[in-house]
Amino acid sequence: HGADMCALSKRLNLVLEDLGSDGFQPSLFILEFGVNDYQGQDDLMHLDHKTDVFFGGFEELALCAEVVISKLMRLQPQVAVMFLEFRTGIFERKTAQLLHIGVAQHYEVPVVSYTEAMFPEFYHLVSLLNGTDSFSVAKNDHLLPYPYGCFPCRLDHICEQFRAHGCKSVCVIMSRNGVPCNEVETPEGREPCFLPMFAHDLIHPSRIGHRIAKDLVAHAISSSVREVCNGTPLQEHLLPRTGWLSSPEILAARGDFLVVRDTMKMYTRFDQLEPKKHSSGWSLYNDVSSVGYKPGWITTNSTGNEVIEFELDLPKHPCYAIYVAVLRSYKGMGTFSVTTIDMDTQQKTEKEFDGLWGSRISVWSDTQVTSDNDPACTGKCLVRIKSHPILPGRDGNKVKILTLSARKCISNQKL
Repeated sequence: HGADMCALSKRLNLVLEDLGSDGFQPSLFILEFGVNDYQGQDDLMHLDHKTDVFFGGFEELALCAEVVISKLMRLQPQVAVMFLEFRTGIFERKTAQLLHIGVAQHYEVPVVSYTEAMFPEFYHLVSLLNGTDSFSVAKNDHLLPYPYGCFPCRLDHICEQFRAHGCKSVCVIMSRNGVPCNEVETPEGREPCFLPMFAHDLIHPSRIGHRIAKDLVAHAISSSVREVCNGTPLQEHLLPRTGWLSSPEILAARGDFLVVRDTMKMYTRFDQLEPKKHSSGWSLYNDVSSVGYKPGWITTNSTGNEVIEFELDLPKHPCYAIYVAVLRSYKGMGTFSVTTIDMDTQQKTEKEFDGLWGSRISVWSDTQVTSDNDPACTGKCLVRIKSHPILPGRDGNKVKILTLSARKCISNQKL
């Protein structure tokens, strides 16, 4: 689960294995995480880009980006890499482009920005419209050229499964950004302003938006080819000897997970997360049917004390770091404990967690539950998760388990 750079970093072994299974050899990796690497920060309504961009979790996401870039360059040195940066029409939800710039600069990776290509004109268009007439335009008036201006809604530019949601006008976009607007109040003789680049929501680009992104990537590639044709000599791209946020040894360890077990299939192949045993209050099901199939091991019992156990059977090693990914949301969530038991040494390590947070978004949260400095698991170990009784004032007691994963610990000398 999870669609950010940290989710990819621990599944990179799986991705590369899948690519090599049928002899396919890519020539370019495109990393598109500008939106998902910023999830969970929507409570930060007023960001000063000079001081407030370093939100909680910023460094971890940037480190994950470095883990991915470093590993791709080490294992696939003949394949080009680039960042493709999108953003949404939600004004307070910034883009994670800034997270990736430092990694890109250190490793000399090109950045293609849909954000910078499209959104200045989007803000220009908004400035030309007026809230008093519901951000509408006179019929057949586009204000700006295609695809930046106002044009009729084209449902065929939206994937079929989402067409029932219709196009979103600037009026709807503004209302979702806290500016009062009602399409029904569009004055006579005027019509809503629809932007070709948005799909059924403020998050995803339409087919036109995706074509623009494709053209931007093609332009970046053709520009490089043109430089070579014009006589610019090619220079060998060498992996830096030092890391950006961490050492090469730590980057290699962070990108080398031995096991990743999921409740949902993310790639062509995955290891199903199955418990050794569980109490009757736990079951595997999908609780978010409105946005697709996203199952998890879930308990909602208000009295708590529901237990589920997972077993790991890894080769004997001095220390493994264990991770558990859970759903975190702003309502209906409960507290729980995670206990790791080494079956050989009988050592127990316990940590407490809370699925509730202040961010107005529901996303996966992957947490390291055993330390790199503590041999809590040396091969065969049990991970036990126990829900607690509902806390006073809570409107639910949900605990949702998504992923269990493990890697070798990083030694003290490398930390």
